[in-house]
Amino acid sequence: MWVGTENGLDKFDRKKGVFTHYKNDPNNKFSLSDNVVLALCEDKDGNLWIGSDGGLDKYNYQKNNFTNYSDINKKFRRNIVLSIYHDKADNMWVGTVNGLDKINIKTNKIEKFIMNPFENKNGNSNRVNAIIEDDENEIWAGTGDGFYRYNKKENSFYKILPDISNTDILINNNLLSLYKDLSGLVWIGTAEDGLVKFDREGLKIKHYKHDSFDKMSLSHNTVRSIFQEKNGTLWVGTLGGGLNRLEKD
Repeated sequence: MWVGTENGLDKFDRKKGVFTHYKNDPNNKFSLSDNVVLALCEDKDGNLWIGSDGGLDKYNYQKNNFTNYSDINKKFRRNIVLSIYHDKADNMWVGTVNGLDKINIKTNKIEKFIMNPFENKNGNSNRVNAIIEDDENEIWAGTGDGFYRYNKKENSFYKILPDISNTDILINNNLLSLYKDLSGLVWIGTAEDGLVKFDREGLKIKHYKHDSFDKMSLSHNTVRSIFQEKNGTLWVGTLGGGLNRLEKD
């Protein structure tokens, strides 16, 4: 079990009950690039990728060390990595503070996507906090300024939320987490504006927010993580309100 923290990376051996802690060593180029670890992803070949304030690292299991991807591929510039997703076509999607990189792991080909070309490259829309792939192999990105969908034909992203017709439900457009549930619905965690259930087919949304007068409401409006069990129970992790459970019924 791998745990990313703001003070390095921890590996927990559950059989032995032992933690191994990894930190950046300025004198060792094969150490972790930075101690603020923001994203973890395992590809289909079992390789572990780490996103941090120091960029994108690949963990070398045999040598028990790290290689920064910018040293493997000079075209990849070091950047703060916020999210990583490995899709079914063997592409690695890397969300950063100023855009999204699509990397073909086999060929090391890189494509750079800017969500809003009319905005400063460091603007909120180009801060890619979360990435998911749906059952139809569509790529979706949650940014600091809304929800974007990848158009394969045009090879670009376009904004879906909060621009769907006749709604202003997403008051805060800073999206922190995305999750596709077992029925195909997409759940969106926002900063300070709760949890949104998004039906892509009908472009319908349902909003869950904290209500101080309702103890059965969402405990906090900043949602950092979402996960669903096989029985349909949804777990929602918040920033300040602990863990919430939403039953299927």
